[in-house]
Amino acid sequence: CESVISIHGEKTKDEEFIMIGGLDKKLGEKIGRIIAGSGFFLKEPPENLKGENPANVCNLGTSGAGVQLELSKKLRDELLSNEKLMGKFTSLIKQAMAK
Repeated sequence: CESVISIHGEKTKDEEFIMIGGLDKKLGEKIGRIIAGSGFFLKEPPENLKGENPANVCNLGTSGAGVQLELSKKLRDELLSNEKLMGKFTSLIKQAMAK
Protein backbone atom coordinates (compact mmCIF):
# COMPACT_ATOMS: atom_id res chain seq x y z
CA CYS A 1 0.00 0.00 0.00
CA GLU A 2 1.12 3.55 -0.63
CA SER A 3 0.54 5.09 2.78
CA VAL A 4 0.28 3.50 6.23
CA ILE A 5 -1.52 4.86 9.28
CA SER A 6 -0.48 2.95 12.39
CA ILE A 7 -2.21 3.19 15.75
CA HIS A 8 -0.09 2.69 18.85
CA GLY A 9 -0.85 2.65 22.55
CA GLU A 10 0.66 5.25 24.87
CA LYS A 11 0.68 4.50 28.63
CA THR A 12 -0.94 7.61 30.20
CA LYS A 13 -3.95 6.51 32.26
CA ASP A 14 -5.26 9.86 33.57
CA GLU A 15 -5.55 11.93 30.38
CA GLU A 16 -7.21 11.39 26.98
CA PHE A 17 -5.09 12.52 24.04
CA ILE A 18 -3.65 11.64 20.65
CA MET A 19 -0.08 12.30 19.51
CA ILE A 20 0.56 12.38 15.78
CA GLY A 21 3.89 11.42 14.24
CA GLY A 22 5.35 9.79 11.16
CA LEU A 23 7.07 11.09 8.06
CA ASP A 24 3.93 12.07 6.12
CA LYS A 25 3.62 15.53 7.66
CA LYS A 26 0.90 16.68 5.26
CA LEU A 27 -1.44 13.78 6.05
CA GLY A 28 -0.56 13.98 9.75
CA GLU A 29 -1.51 17.66 9.82
CA LYS A 30 -4.76 16.94 7.98
CA ILE A 31 -5.68 14.18 10.44
CA GLY A 32 -4.78 16.53 13.29
CA ARG A 33 -7.02 19.32 12.02
CA ILE A 34 -9.95 16.98 11.51
CA ILE A 35 -9.76 15.17 14.84
CA ALA A 36 -8.94 18.28 16.90
CA GLY A 37 -11.90 20.05 15.31
CA SER A 38 -14.13 17.22 16.54
CA GLY A 39 -13.21 17.41 20.20
CA PHE A 40 -10.20 15.10 20.51
CA PHE A 41 -7.20 16.57 22.34
CA LEU A 42 -3.85 16.56 20.54
CA LYS A 43 -0.52 16.56 22.27
CA GLU A 44 2.97 16.96 20.77
CA PRO A 45 4.84 13.63 20.86
CA PRO A 46 8.18 13.39 22.65
CA GLU A 47 11.20 12.61 20.50
CA ASN A 48 10.97 8.84 21.08
CA LEU A 49 7.34 8.69 19.88
CA LYS A 50 7.57 10.84 16.74
CA GLY A 51 7.63 7.87 14.35
CA GLU A 52 10.25 9.49 12.13
CA ASN A 53 12.54 6.48 11.70
CA PRO A 54 12.23 5.21 8.11
CA ALA A 55 12.07 1.65 9.54
CA ASN A 56 9.01 2.51 11.66
CA VAL A 57 5.99 0.47 10.53
CA CYS A 58 4.07 3.64 9.64
CA ASN A 59 6.76 4.57 7.10
CA LEU A 60 6.95 1.21 5.32
CA GLY A 61 4.36 1.89 2.61
CA THR A 62 5.55 2.42 -0.94
CA SER A 63 5.63 6.21 -0.41
CA GLY A 64 8.15 5.77 2.45
CA ALA A 65 6.12 8.12 4.63
CA GLY A 66 3.10 7.43 6.81
CA VAL A 67 1.34 8.57 9.97
CA GLN A 68 1.63 7.22 13.50
CA LEU A 69 -1.18 7.85 15.99
CA GLU A 70 -0.29 7.36 19.66
CA LEU A 71 -3.47 7.03 21.73
CA SER A 72 -3.25 7.39 25.51
CA LYS A 73 -4.41 4.45 27.62
CA LYS A 74 -7.31 6.49 28.98
CA LEU A 75 -8.51 7.36 25.46
CA ARG A 76 -8.17 3.75 24.30
CA ASP A 77 -10.23 2.58 27.28
CA GLU A 78 -12.89 5.19 26.48
CA LEU A 79 -12.99 4.19 22.79
CA LEU A 80 -13.40 0.52 23.73
CA SER A 81 -16.24 1.23 26.15
CA ASN A 82 -18.04 3.83 24.03
CA GLU A 83 -19.17 2.49 20.66
CA LYS A 84 -20.43 5.90 19.51
CA LEU A 85 -17.08 7.56 20.24
CA MET A 86 -15.21 4.72 18.49
CA GLY A 87 -17.44 5.19 15.44
CA LYS A 88 -16.75 8.92 15.45
CA PHE A 89 -12.99 8.36 15.71
CA THR A 90 -12.84 5.84 12.87
CA SER A 91 -15.07 8.02 10.68
CA LEU A 92 -12.75 10.98 11.20
CA ILE A 93 -9.69 8.95 10.19
CA LYS A 94 -11.49 7.70 7.08
CA GLN A 95 -12.53 11.26 6.28
CA ALA A 96 -8.94 12.47 6.49
CA MET A 97 -7.75 9.68 4.21
CA ALA A 98 -10.45 10.36 1.61
CA LYS A 99 -9.74 14.04 1.04
